[in-house]
Amino acid sequence: MTTILGLPAARFLQTLEIVAKEGVHLSYSWNRLFSQTIDVEWVASLDQNPSIAEQLEAFVSRFGRMQDTMADKLLPR
Repeated sequence: MTTILGLPAARFLQTLEIVAKEGVHLSYSWNRLFSQTIDVEWVASLDQNPSIAEQLEAFVSRFGRMQDTMADKLLPR
């Protein structure tokens, strides 16, 4: 096994930096989205409010991207 200064550790740290950046973006989306009251009416109004639907899509996309990066790259390293 390679030491902490070797290539596997460097790849892990690089991937960890990517996950941290994704976390910052996810946090931004989280704060924007969950500053609103999300209920049945909110969900029903998504068709008439494309900007709010876009906020939801951004959150879901960023959540999925971060989850994929962690599961596919970070944890295996």
